[in-house]
Amino acid sequence: MVGMLLLALGPLVVTLLRAEDYSSTATISLNKANPSVAYFPDLRSLVAGPVDVTDVQRGVAREVDWFDTPKDLPDYVSVSERGTAERRQFLVVARGPSPEDAAELARVSSRRIVGAAETGAAFTQPLQLKLIVAALRGGDQTAEERAQLQQRRREVSASISGDKRIFATQPLAPSLESERVGDRLLGALPGDRPLRPNLLWALVAGLVLAGVLLLCVSVLSPADSRRPGE
Repeated sequence: MVGMLLLALGPLVVTLLRAEDYSSTATISLNKANPSVAYFPDLRSLVAGPVDVTDVQRGVAREVDWFDTPKDLPDYVSVSERGTAERRQFLVVARGPSPEDAAELARVSSRRIVGAAETGAAFTQPLQLKLIVAALRGGDQTAEERAQLQQRRREVSASISGDKRIFATQPLAPSLESERVGDRLLGALPGDRPLRPNLLWALVAGLVLAGVLLLCVSVLSPADSRRPGE
């Protein structure tokens, strides 16, 4: 009876010991050597926007073996911001079925996001420079404001002509969570990592398995070992 109970509850217990999913965080930093970075009005959108770009989604799906639904990238990857104005960073948080899968998605996604954000910046800065030049031609600034605009023009021009990066070349390596006990048990089995079962279906499967085995024991047990009336 104890064995049957273990068979019935075993799948449920293993399922409860598994993680629903794992997360990994890669960090994107700004290029401190480029002072024109301070003039971008909305850097977060520049970084978060590529998650919804089809080319980025497809590129990530090509590189990450387990991720095969490009349009679902926003469901698996998100971007947030932390830090101060002097030290701003962007966190690319990715979800995956295992710690390694989540880290792989975070690594590939952050690299693709940085590439797309740099491309966006390359289109943004020339427009910024035109607006600065137009403002200087207007001539309706104070001496201090004009000096600030001239400095901004020099720094943006240097960024464009020198092809200076807005973001650090490589995102920081993604974090790696510890694997839960249930996942380690199932990961030790031969073959690919099993899918994560639903709690209800895990219980139903355990009960069905226990019932089938109980029926087999009852049918196959010797007739003389059964009590009268069985």
